[in-house]
Amino acid sequence: MGRNLLYLTLLLFVSLFTSVSVASAADIVLDTEHHHLGDNFKEELNLGDPEGLVYIATFTLDPSVDIESAELTMTGKSIVPGPTKELLDKVYLNGIEIGTLNDYVPAETPDSALVSIKIPVHHSLFNPGTNTIKISAGSNANRSNYDDFEFYNLSFHLSEVEPVTLAPPLEVAWTYKFPWRLIHGAPEFEILAADGVLYICQGYSETSVTAINAETGELLWDKNLTEQGHLGYKDGVLIVLSYPTVDALNAKNGELLWSRGYQGGWPDIPLIFGDTLFVSEYGSRYVTAIDIGSSALKWDYEINLTGSRNTGSYYLSGLQTNGNVLALRYNIYDIPYEHGLIALDIDTGKEVWRYTDLREHSPDPLFYKDLIYIGGEEIVALSAKSGEEVWKTDTNG
Repeated sequence: MGRNLLYLTLLLFVSLFTSVSVASAADIVLDTEHHHLGDNFKEELNLGDPEGLVYIATFTLDPSVDIESAELTMTGKSIVPGPTKELLDKVYLNGIEIGTLNDYVPAETPDSALVSIKIPVHHSLFNPGTNTIKISAGSNANRSNYDDFEFYNLSFHLSEVEPVTLAPPLEVAWTYKFPWRLIHGAPEFEILAADGVLYICQGYSETSVTAINAETGELLWDKNLTEQGHLGYKDGVLIVLSYPTVDALNAKNGELLWSRGYQGGWPDIPLIFGDTLFVSEYGSRYVTAIDIGSSALKWDYEINLTGSRNTGSYYLSGLQTNGNVLALRYNIYDIPYEHGLIALDIDTGKEVWRYTDLREHSPDPLFYKDLIYIGGEEIVALSAKSGEEVWKTDTNG
């Protein structure tokens, strides 16, 4: 049987105008001034006397902006370090909580130290037009004392998706020839585009991940893997989920930064939010959270089964998040059968709520604002915070 080679060709020949998307970055400077929230004078702060317990700012977002990801950034001082159950300094975007400042201040941080804070924000929480940011000083249990802290240089860093129109005549820009042997059919492969590079992961005769310059088609690097994998990307780090390990590679040269094992079996496509990698696995009951910078395990979640089930017949979907909770669909193929949706606290991995009234073939969930939707033969809208059913409609599917 003859050997065939697979060609990756960037085809730019169509008869009509073609729209594609590219990513760009923008910063929205909200406020550069120093602000002191709390209820007491604090000499070490630039503003000794507090201005109040709550800070509110508004900004306008062009309705045409298509946000891919976002971070709220600021410099803070004298914030009670996390983790803590009291004095929680909460941040809200358009009335929805996006985080607490304490979680971004390492333990044992002295009051006099300046801390750079970056809070990841889900793109669906922004409004076209007017948006409101609120920061509130946290209190103790009986509200007799509030955290006194300072912040300044409040900004949003946005990654935007911008449409680009390609006008005919379009031509082949370049062709790259892979040295893969094809016995029958085409190999399964996954392509991720980031910062001008195409990353291709395939697992046919030889498993590898290949980096190609998207502008020229030039091979940048190639690395062998143990198994076919899924790809993710964050700030110059390429994540490769290739059972039984998750590997972090230097995206520029393919150098291994770290590698670690994880619970479960074959992984779904990874979810990256902020500085954390979240992994769910087909055919298992585990979800894992890993720090991208250090490879440290943040938490492991194992689905809690009711009754005396000892089945191995599980299915967990891919993960979705709004920045506060992770949502995943699950199927348990054991009597009694169970098909539902689970929400996990994104910081701790603890189960927040569970919805058990789904049909078996429901698709993966979708977040928008403070609701989570899941469709199929019926569409269900749930409160992302509580899991309470807001409405349900049959699609006659």
